[in-house]
Amino acid sequence: MFESIQKTVIETVASHLGMSPEDISPDTSLTTDLKVDSLDFVEICIELEDNYGITFDVEEMGKSMTASTTINDVVEYLISLGATE
Repeated sequence: MFESIQKTVIETVASHLGMSPEDISPDTSLTTDLKVDSLDFVEICIELEDNYGITFDVEEMGKSMTASTTINDVVEYLISLGATE
């Protein structure tokens, strides 16, 4: 399950940023490596919410998003909200 969600997150982020998924790893930092800003982050969250039928607390995520927030951090958050394959 983790790997499937991870693949979806990577593909979603890559698509949003106009990148190849192969250029993003599970340890890629959203802000430091990919230069994701707050608007990008909200748009990615909305797409993931729609995909998994869950609701993010964007304010909570925004507060916890730091330069070290990685793809795997997003995956773990999705799983904590009940996301499944």
